[in-house]
Amino acid sequence: PDARLVVFASQPIGEVYGRDETAPGWLGYVESDVLDILVASLDQIAEHQNVPIVLVIRPHPREDAAKFSSVRARRIRLVLDRDVDAYELVMASDLLVGMNSILLLEASYLGAIALSLQPGLVKADCLPSNGVGPIKAVYRRDEAEATIESWLFDEEGRQRQRAELVGIAVDGLASRRVAELIYEMLQSTE
Repeated sequence: PDARLVVFASQPIGEVYGRDETAPGWLGYVESDVLDILVASLDQIAEHQNVPIVLVIRPHPREDAAKFSSVRARRIRLVLDRDVDAYELVMASDLLVGMNSILLLEASYLGAIALSLQPGLVKADCLPSNGVGPIKAVYRRDEAEATIESWLFDEEGRQRQRAELVGIAVDGLASRRVAELIYEMLQSTE
């Protein structure tokens, strides 16, 4: 109960965008790079803070969970999970870490604190909320640990982030606006 819960929302980045700089879609990193940075950072943070940390690795539906069997940590507890509902897991977490997963954006709408970790990104960030919205993005490996530690333990910063997340709440009227737009379009063609 006193542990911090971090969830890693994995994606098959290497499979989709390429595994090295020779691939036309290469982003500058693959999911294993991000997970290695996250585990190393959390190990250091657990040691500094003297607080237990649990990292739940959540494979993407298209990923084989076996690819995570070689992941090791010194101080944190690793859990591989594909069974718990993703939204329940996000809501239970102290921090959600991913790359450019839509789950990061959905987590923000749910009021959860999310971090986009894309070390060495060489293309434009495709997650629209990064940089201008509610999700903090880290593009440099050397900034990862400090940012993760801050987002896990800086209570004032976490409160500010939660307050910002309240500002992105949706009004629930999207369907009505789409229907009105369709009616307008239909009327203009008559």
